[in-house]
Amino acid sequence: MFTKHKTTEYFQKIESLVNKIEDNACLKGTPLVSICCPTYNHENYITECLDGFLCQQVEFPYEIIVGDDCSTDKTQSILLDYHKKYPQIIRLRFSKTNLLSIGLRNSRGILNACRGKYIALCEGDDYWIDPLKLQKQVDYLERNPNCGMVYTKARYFYQFKNKYTRNSWGGTGTTFEELIKNNQIPTLTTVLRLDLLRGYGEEIQPEFRNWRMGDYPLWLYIALKSKIHFTNEETSVYRVLGKSLSHPIDLVNQEAFVKSEFAIKQFYLEYAQLKYDKQYFEDSLLANLATNAIMMKNRNLAKGYFGQMKKVSAKNIFKRIICYSRILSFMYRLKNKRLKLI
Repeated sequence: MFTKHKTTEYFQKIESLVNKIEDNACLKGTPLVSICCPTYNHENYITECLDGFLCQQVEFPYEIIVGDDCSTDKTQSILLDYHKKYPQIIRLRFSKTNLLSIGLRNSRGILNACRGKYIALCEGDDYWIDPLKLQKQVDYLERNPNCGMVYTKARYFYQFKNKYTRNSWGGTGTTFEELIKNNQIPTLTTVLRLDLLRGYGEEIQPEFRNWRMGDYPLWLYIALKSKIHFTNEETSVYRVLGKSLSHPIDLVNQEAFVKSEFAIKQFYLEYAQLKYDKQYFEDSLLANLATNAIMMKNRNLAKGYFGQMKKVSAKNIFKRIICYSRILSFMYRLKNKRLKLI
């Protein structure tokens, strides 16, 4: 377990493994795995990310495809240096315009360039800490053709505190029924089959659905088409930088994110032709919006959401009481924002 962000022993091991990569004959040939890494303004983190890829101890060829979304810092320069050193492994894709600024994701071009049977996902500000991650995950997929994706746990690292949390992210939500309730799959730990990813793009066409999450709808699709396997070990580190698509800091974006999540859930319930209690579903959405309003110190808005609910569970009755009490509301926010740091 890490107790500090930079551990001498860990990085000496990574450096040693990366230095040996040029002599690794198994990296020559058609890649079995394509590592997809979207990045933007990650000059302080991309080196750690790439080293985590390069130190993988595998018995098969793999490639690293990095897509930069018009970074304005030194990210592209760092990528070019790595590509010059490892041209047989690293392939670069540079956008001509910033795609995220016009509502598009940079991942499409990266995925289209993949040649591997399997796809591993990790953004440029996250990184892997297990040199055997790919080998173990690919071995499982090769032995189990009915499994479409594997994933593990990830550590949280809060950049502004320069510390890890005590708890890991990742749980046993491997079925569609479990995932529709709660997403416990860290994207940076996943390896999945390329044919499922392509099927998702062709059948669901997520680029036309205005969803704010790129991974969650993919997990639900895979869960409907195949099995998903969870390994209870930590292989990666998820870096929390503050404001991001999954961690918006203002109420408007937070609400839009929650509504998008529920839109995805509703789409897949109807796509799978499953019956569900629409009133309960709408009340769940309102309850989540009310909780966010409490966390963003807007108790009046929370009261409005609670007032729109038709059926109120015991849990939501408790939250409503919290909402109407200034002291309880403050204590609730403090409890949920407090980080259990080492």
